[in-house]
Amino acid sequence: KAKGGAESPPKSQRFDYTLVHSAKFAGKTVDSVDGRKVGKVSQVLFDNKTGQIRYVAVRSPGPSGKAVNRLVPWAAVKTTSKGTLALNVSAAQFKSAPTGLAIKDVDRAEQLNMFYGVAPYWKETGEKKR
Repeated sequence: KAKGGAESPPKSQRFDYTLVHSAKFAGKTVDSVDGRKVGKVSQVLFDNKTGQIRYVAVRSPGPSGKAVNRLVPWAAVKTTSKGTLALNVSAAQFKSAPTGLAIKDVDRAEQLNMFYGVAPYWKETGEKKR
């Protein structure tokens, strides 16, 4: 029995995935599709209505050498067997990605998704634009 006296689900009905604490993402190395390190995760952005991850902020050197943040749609990120995150763009492409953490309107969100070649989350899930 589970806590509180409730019946535990049969083993065949238990969850078949691993939950990861969001703190595990902070500082995680981010690689490009060509295997080059492009930065580290500085933040994870969640949808406050659904709890779904929507973007990760990757901190990396900018053109002047000063660190900049680039938002990457979660759909453009994969986890790797070596414990890093991998983007779907090359290191050279990533250097030209839009910078900044603000997403104030749908146009900005669509710009990010278009850059990374992924569908906006509201088109994948059928959610309405905000």
